[in-house]
Amino acid sequence: MEVEQERCTGCHLCETVCSLSHEGKMNLTVSRIQIDPLSESRYHPRVCLQCQKCPPSEVCPTRAFQWDKETRVVRIIEDECDECGLCISECPFSAVFEKGGRILVCDICAGKPRCVEVCEKRAIIFA
Repeated sequence: MEVEQERCTGCHLCETVCSLSHEGKMNLTVSRIQIDPLSESRYHPRVCLQCQKCPPSEVCPTRAFQWDKETRVVRIIEDECDECGLCISECPFSAVFEKGGRILVCDICAGKPRCVEVCEKRAIIFA
């Protein structure tokens, strides 16, 4: 995943499609991508960049937060997560979120990220 911050218009369509596809409802607070306003016309998309050297996975005491070598995707094994929040503070891109006692992170939608599909400005890129 790559983010081209200067292209983001803050339309929130990526957040909407993410929450709908993962949670079955349009609720931006449970999206795995978050759009932060920097000013009236500048926005900062925060999404997991799927780092091979993933700091959150290195500090997870239960090993619930993992970077899968085979799929090259970050994932959370929810049954093993104790919601300690260390992963949130360790992510250098602030792309791990907590909502309702659950840790949320982008899983690139099984290789076909829906946020990328709907972003007309190509602010989010998956290569």
